[in-house]
Amino acid sequence: MSRPRPLRPAAGVYYFSLLVICGFIFTVLWLIFYDDVSGDLRYLIPTLAAGAVFIVGIIFREVLLYRAHAKALREQRRLDRNINLKQAGSQGPENEKLSLEQHENLLGEIRKKSEAARILGHLPEGHKEVSELSERYLHRVSAELPKVKPGSPRLATFKKGQRKVRELHRFHLLRWTEIVTRSLIQDARGYDNISERLSTARKAQEVLEYAVGYYPTERDLLESQELLDEFIVSIEMAEIMESARTAKDNGEYTVAVAAYREALSRLAEKDVGTRDLSLLSDEIEAELKKLENRISEEENA
Repeated sequence: MSRPRPLRPAAGVYYFSLLVICGFIFTVLWLIFYDDVSGDLRYLIPTLAAGAVFIVGIIFREVLLYRAHAKALREQRRLDRNINLKQAGSQGPENEKLSLEQHENLLGEIRKKSEAARILGHLPEGHKEVSELSERYLHRVSAELPKVKPGSPRLATFKKGQRKVRELHRFHLLRWTEIVTRSLIQDARGYDNISERLSTARKAQEVLEYAVGYYPTERDLLESQELLDEFIVSIEMAEIMESARTAKDNGEYTVAVAAYREALSRLAEKDVGTRDLSLLSDEIEAELKKLENRISEEENA
């Protein structure tokens, strides 16, 4: 569809100004040549000069309008392209009918990536890629199934593909989670700085929470989550106890007592009953009792 040309700006003010300028030029030249030139030349020269300025003014305006018009057309074409691209995007593969051939291509890509990820089993990126591809496939097929007519050969094929891809998604997501969390926990154990250790352990915790969001009843995930929670608690306790020992060494016994009590309170909130944390709790209570006795002795001295 052809588009209207941009509106041309009103020419009245421009031409009026141009005529005023031309009249000024004519007057100045006429005064200059009045005494030096005789006859018709004293009028001809100013008239030609003013006319030339008028013509140049008209050409100048047309050139400016032409350039403005060309720029407006370019902007309009660019806008049209952007609109077309957005419309094409909104009518992309998600809204198209998924044919058996397209379905087989999607499955083939997932199978190929899955085999590569298994070969390079220690690399987490491959497993993550397969889980993401599988998720996109499952989303696409779930959206397509309500549109499939009963008795269509696509129905059985899609459901069979769903079952297979669900298995692949579970396998690769759990494998990715295992590799990444193990690596992060190993890194956390290697840090001397408690803050770095805690930050890295919490990254592993986020990875586990992501996987549990997909498989909330997966026993291995839940057990790993429990062990990691206890590991994080032990790091937090180590941080509190370090600050308590520093306060004790500086003679700030009241501050140290408050820190130990905070550690016991957090342990009670976490409700973790492993042997290591129980021993840690006993250690904190013993230190707290020593400090309280020492404070009592100093007050009675």
